[in-house]
Formats: sequence, structure tokens, C-alpha cells
Amino acid sequence: MFEDVPHWNPRFNKTNAHLTGFRPIYSLGQWLKSIDPLSFIVYRTYACSRGSVKPALRNGDINMPTIRVPDSEAQDFNESIEILSSELEEALLSVAKCRIECFTGLQDADSRNDKLSFDSPYLFLYHHRAVLSELSKKGDEDLRREAFPLLIYLKERQRGIYKQADQLFAKKVTDAKVLKFLFCPNEIVVSKKNGIELAYAVRYLHFHPDDSIQLVCWAWTYDGSELKRKSEKLHLIFKAGDARTILDLNVYPLRFATEEIKARLLARGTRMWELRMPQLVTYKGMDFLQEKFINEGRCMLDYSTYKIMHRGAGAFNQKKDKAPLDYDNFPETIGKDETLSEDTAMLCPPNIHGFLLKEKVWVDLLVDNVYGVTWNKDAFKRLVMPPSTKDLVEALIKAHASASWQQGGLVSGKRLDLIAGKGLGLIMLLHGSPGTGKTLTAGKHFVAEIAEMPLYSVTCGDIGIEVEMVEQYLQKVLYLGKTWNCVLLLDEADIFLEERSLNDLKRNSLVSAVFLRTLEYYEGILILTSNRVGTFDEAFRSRIQLALHYPKLTPLFRKKIWQNFFDILSEDREDVDLLELKEHMDELSKREMNGREIRNALTSARQLASYKKITLQWVHLKETLDIGKIFGDYLRDVHGHADEDWAREEQLR
Repeated sequence: MFEDVPHWNPRFNKTNAHLTGFRPIYSLGQWLKSIDPLSFIVYRTYACSRGSVKPALRNGDINMPTIRVPDSEAQDFNESIEILSSELEEALLSVAKCRIECFTGLQDADSRNDKLSFDSPYLFLYHHRAVLSELSKKGDEDLRREAFPLLIYLKERQRGIYKQADQLFAKKVTDAKVLKFLFCPNEIVVSKKNGIELAYAVRYLHFHPDDSIQLVCWAWTYDGSELKRKSEKLHLIFKAGDARTILDLNVYPLRFATEEIKARLLARGTRMWELRMPQLVTYKGMDFLQEKFINEGRCMLDYSTYKIMHRGAGAFNQKKDKAPLDYDNFPETIGKDETLSEDTAMLCPPNIHGFLLKEKVWVDLLVDNVYGVTWNKDAFKRLVMPPSTKDLVEALIKAHASASWQQGGLVSGKRLDLIAGKGLGLIMLLHGSPGTGKTLTAGKHFVAEIAEMPLYSVTCGDIGIEVEMVEQYLQKVLYLGKTWNCVLLLDEADIFLEERSLNDLKRNSLVSAVFLRTLEYYEGILILTSNRVGTFDEAFRSRIQLALHYPKLTPLFRKKIWQNFFDILSEDREDVDLLELKEHMDELSKREMNGREIRNALTSARQLASYKKITLQWVHLKETLDIGKIFGDYLRDVHGHADEDWAREEQLR
């Protein structure tokens, strides 16, 4: 170790030279004691030898030192600064944004040297220049005297690279030389994953010789009870060359993001936090994994239920992240009852788990595609049903869904049934021919919309027929129905409602032990639909509070259904000649069709016109109707009767 600038000493041979100095330091501690107290000290470490160097000699005396190494020779050396002043060290650490080791990847260093030290190009000091400047101006006299020389040295020694970085960053561009100055630990960065903008907090940095940077970061993940940290490694690959726009990098600091990007991140994080509590929502778009498109599906968000049903899901088995480092001012966790700051909100996950009520599956959803539920009250007006029946159904539904009902029935303190836990539900039976609107009434076009409750629909195919499987499935459905206050629709429930027989004891067990008990003790709204009410078991009759018959459609009802569909086409601004279609309304109402057949015919006509890239006209609708009639006539000829006539003869309905 030497005190002065090194020079080449050609002591060894004429082709190799070694560095040496004039003023050696044998003991750094003794040397420091021998001089006035210093605020900091600068170390430079040189390569002590180099090959193929012809030393400059004086008078052939190889013992004589040669010239000093001029700056123009660009001799490589590593430089570091060590803070000697305890007051300056304490001041720097008190205002630090991060640990010094976070710039070198040594994030888990439990201790550092006795003295505070920095390696060139002093990334820590670069990001703390403003603080250092404040200390040199506003600190006490001793602190100002110690901070000012350090600031001056940085300005003189690093002026070129610091200035270049500042100028490029001011233009929101960077190059390979200044790239390492772009990031600071504990700040928020932005990256994209599958086209989705994500925010992360930087934990520490790794700089690689190829100018690439590894950023070890974290962001929040939610498990239904709290936000937890989840580590993520981001890699910034930068090829040497011309300057690049910072926003074009695959990861960049949030401070360079546009106001629009910041607003999106904040809005999404705020929205995610609003969705953490159980609620019904509408979802439209691709799921988070980009595997499934969901078209305006109703979805329940409920992490507590999700955890009960899927304890092994990844959302509840996250590996515990490392504890926050010093100067990390973000909370380690955030409970679900706490509020979020803007920074913590930006770090929220872009996804949330929910249960698709139609598909009956849990999916990973994008927060940006989650919307509030808009209840379709207009559907009630379009429902083709006698007005008196409409009024009765609406009254029963609203009464059962009201808060006063839930708190004690129609009269406060009065039981609805003498046996506790029985008779608290509303059970409705909708029976009639296929396509007359039974499922539509129970679903989005009436009951669920009027009650403003989720609709959980199941069929016999979902449930199965084995007693054990049926009981398990029904227990699950009833649990979800009660937890989420759903309208339960058991569509095509004929197999459960049919009269018991002495010849089928297994099915008798299914009906009496499982299904009857379900009807007796369910406390919500349960709707059954059936095409074969004539085969009903008498035990069900007393358990059904309201039974609605859906008769074969009359011409008047068919006319109303056609008009409803035409109104929907008009509202959706479809390319259709409605005036021409309405001119044939009388002809349409006379065709023997149910509601489902009417919808299918109109859908086929729309697709035909769309394929031909022309306006939907009567000719397209008539073509689909005529083709459908041919098939219907063929089936009637094969069977020798109409389906409705056969069902009546067999006393099915």
C-alpha cells in the first residue's frame, strides 16, 4: 500500500513492468493516527504488473524509478471510498434509501465492515447525492465540513458519468454505460408479463459483465386473509449500442412511467383490494392464464370458501418470503381489514380467484376484467306470463330476499314452522313443455334478477344418481347456496321427483333419504323445473310452496316472444330489417314453435345473413323456419303424433 500515485518499475526485465510507489504505508492504522482526522479515504487498487511493456530507463540504471503513470495511459484500477467520520456515517445511514450491499447482490449479508465503504462508481452515493448536498448545506458545522469534501470529490471524480446519466435520464433514455445508475433498491419498477403491466419493489440488484441486470424483487400475493410478499426475479437484457428509450425496456423504474401507466396500476390495485371481500361480480374477457374466454359470466369472489374447498391451491401455499431488509419501509404483510397507500396498492396482484357460477369452476381472473353486476330489471317486463302470476312470483321472491324475512320472517319473532330449522325456504316448481320459459323464469330473466341474488344452476347430469355421490354433491351445492345466498335452480329434476316404486329401493333411498330432506331444511330459494309433472311423488307436493304451469304457447304468447326478440335486436343495433320482419308477425305467431325454437331460428337467420355479409331480412328467417319445419314434420310422421299429445296421453304433463 502506497500513499502516492504509482509508477512503473522495470526492475525485473525489459519486457515486464511492475507498479510501485514512493511513499509506502506499512500500517494503515498508524498512518491514520499520524495525520489530521479525515472524513473519508479513497482506495485505488491497480493491477501490479502488465506484459509487453517497455519501461522507460534513465542512464541504464534499472534501480532508478521511472515516470509516474499519467492519466492518459488509462491504467485500469478499482476505486472505493471508506467513511472515517462516525458523524458522517451516522448521517448517511439515517437518510439512506437502502442497504449499500443491495447494489452488489449481497442482500443477505448479516454484517458489514467496521467502516462504511462504497465501490466505484458509487451507485449508492449517486442515488443519495441530493441528501449529501443537504447535509453539506444544512447540517451542523462539523457535519457540513465533513460532507462537503465528499460531495466535491464525487462531482470531480464521477462528473462525466454522472452527468451523462443525468442527461440521458432527463430525456427518458439510457445506454449501456449508464444503465446501472437507473435502478435503486426499495423503489418500484414496472415490467410486463403476458402483456400485463405489473409493479414490483426492488430488493437488490445483480450486475453482470454483459451489461445485463438481475433485479430481485417482490410484489404482493393475496391468500384471503392478508397480502404477503412473493419474490420475483426480473432480468434486464441490454445490448450495447445506441441509447434506448427507458419505457421500451422490459423493466424500468416507476418514476419514468407515464401518468396513464401510474393511474392504471393504482386503479387496478385499488380495485383488487375492493374485491377482497365476498361479493358477486360480472366477468368479461380472458382469464389470468389466458386459457379461457368468459363472456359476461356471473362470478362469486370468496377466498374463505375457496380455501375450504381447495386447501391445496397455490394461493394458500405460498412459500414464506425473506424478511424485509433494513430501510425497507414497506410493510411485511397487510391484513384484509387495513387500508392501502398508493405505493402498496400498485404492488397488488393483477389477479383474483373466483367461482364461475355457470361453469361451476374456480378460475384465476384478471382484476381489469371484473365489473359490478347490473341487474336486468327489464327482463321482467318481457317475461311472457299472465300478469297475476307475475305479481305473485315477484311478491314471494322479494319477501324472501328482504332483510326483514332473513331476520325473523313476516312477523318479527314468529316462526315459519313449528319445528326449528324447517320450512324456512321458498320452493317453487316450474312445470310444462320444453321451451316454454321455465329455466328462463328461474334464471337471468326473472327470479335471480328480481331478488338480486346469484343463480346457481345444476342438472341431474351434474349431480349423478348414486346415493352417496348425490348426497355429497347436494351438500356442497346447499353449502354454497347458503353461503352466497343463491337462488338454486335444479333444472330437469324429473329423476328426483318421480314417484317411488317398490321395485327400485336404491332410487327410493335417493328420494326419501336425500332429496326430501334437502327440500325440508333448505333455507334459501330453490326452484325445480320439470317436463313430467304427471309422475310426481306425492311427498313433494306438500313441500312445494308455489307451482307454476307453463302451458303450450298460444299465438298471442308467441307473438309477444317474437316481439321481445325483435326489441333486443333493435337495442343491440343489429343489422336487420325489422320493419320487414314485423310485417310477417301474424304468420310467425301462427307457427307451432316454443320459445327455444323461436330463439334458435332467429339465431340461425342472423348467422346466415352475417355469412352472406348482408342485412338480415325476411327471406333469411323464412329459410331457417322452413328447414326447421321439415325436421319437425318428419319426427311427427315417424312417431305418429306430436310430442305434446303423447305426453298428455302418457299422463306425464
